[in-house]
Amino acid sequence: MNIDWSDLKYTGTQQTHCMVLAKILLALYKSDESIIGIEIGVQNGSTSFYLLDNIPNLTLYGIDNAPCLDHIKEHGGYEKAVKDKRFRLITDISDKAVKQFKPQSMNFVWVDGDHSYEQCKKDIENYLPITKKFIGGHDYGVDAWPGVTQAVDEAFGDRVNVMSDLTWMVEL
Repeated sequence: MNIDWSDLKYTGTQQTHCMVLAKILLALYKSDESIIGIEIGVQNGSTSFYLLDNIPNLTLYGIDNAPCLDHIKEHGGYEKAVKDKRFRLITDISDKAVKQFKPQSMNFVWVDGDHSYEQCKKDIENYLPITKKFIGGHDYGVDAWPGVTQAVDEAFGDRVNVMSDLTWMVEL
């Protein structure tokens, strides 16, 4: 199934990357179909919990090497983080966490952790084999994070779709 990216391309209207990602997931999957994905870089949990609140058939692995439960608690997501059985937090570096997953076991991977060129490139290389439908992330084209754009462009070239809020996606 090909995604109609035209509805999600940047048009001057600001949409958060959470909304863009949710729209893509809802377009790709039937309401009764299980969706399993990974978010690399949980930080305060806002993306994870937006997705879980809006996509009931989603199971999400959050990977963050920082002890982010306190940060999540500050932003009101602690109960969801510890009680929602659809959310699994892995407190480790993404290079190690990837070893827990089998090839082609995830419907999608969202790369929004370490924004350096080296780590973004490693995250793409490490997580691409476990991903079935699409890989994407945030902060593409941001002057403060040139490594994200460089790593994404090197890996995918003209297959990259850039949407509102500097979100990038590649359908596999």
